[in-house]
Amino acid sequence: MHELSIANSLVEIATEHAQQNGASRIEAITLRIGALSCVHQSALEFSFELVTKDTLLEGAQLHFI
Repeated sequence: MHELSIANSLVEIATEHAQQNGASRIEAITLRIGALSCVHQSALEFSFELVTKDTLLEGAQLHFI
């Protein structure tokens, strides 16, 4: 399930950018997922919810293009 590692990377990247810009919370992330990426949106949403616990992204929404 590579969606879990993708979700973990999203948290790391978003947290780094938030800290660099003095943000204390992240409310949403917008992603563009290619048709050939083999990423399942529902699995990524589930994984994202798991890895965002107790982070700046807890409760953040994922928006997909």
